[in-house]
Formats: sequence, structure tokens, C-alpha cells
Amino acid sequence: MRLYDLKVNHLRNPLGFRMERTVFSWKVAESLGKTQESARLLVALDEKLENVVFDSGFDREADSLGYRADICLRPRTRYYWTVTVRSDRGEEAVGKPSGSRPERGRSRGPANGLPAGPWRPLDRKSGV
Repeated sequence: MRLYDLKVNHLRNPLGFRMERTVFSWKVAESLGKTQESARLLVALDEKLENVVFDSGFDREADSLGYRADICLRPRTRYYWTVTVRSDRGEEAVGKPSGSRPERGRSRGPANGLPAGPWRPLDRKSGV
């Protein structure tokens, strides 16, 4: 069994998006089973998934077409996630955590050390 096409809000690698609701989806291939028995979603602050901020546990109601995680994403924070799926034939597969990284975009204020606008063009003659 193999998991592929892991997405967050229909995006493969959403960086810099403001997400009020976070919905995860995945697809299963090469499975002997006919249906998904349960799935477990993990969201962490690191790629090794050690600093976990959300763990659904194995959920029999998890829908691979759209699993809504009740998680509040912080601005300017990169998140890593994976899903583990069990089939009705006892198979288990784990998605690759580096495949999708929901990252909450800028909320307010300066980014990358630049002052927040309003911006105005530089007058090259006066230097202002």
C-alpha cells in the first residue's frame, strides 16, 4: 500500500497562505484492501515529526478526500505533516512528511526585516 498526492486545502505545498480552516487529503494506491479502515494525522513543527502540535489518533471517521484538523496555525510558522492509513485488510502505510508543508502566512507587520508600507518611489535627485 502506498500513499500519494498529500495536500493541504487542495495545495501540495502551501507556503504563505492564511488558512482559517485546515483540510488535509491523500490518495491510496497499490492496496490489497478495498476501503480505508482508519487514518492518523500528525502535524509537527519539525520534519522529523518530533515536536507534534496535532495528533488525531487512529480515526475510523477520517475521510481521505478532506479531513479537517481542529488546529490553530500560527503566523510565520512552518508545519510538517504526515498521515498513516490502515486498510480493511490490515495493511498500513505512512505518507512522507516532507511532501507537504502548510505554512501560515504573514499576519501583520514587517516581513524579512523590511518596514511595513506605505511604500513610495525613491526620488533619485533629492535622495528622498
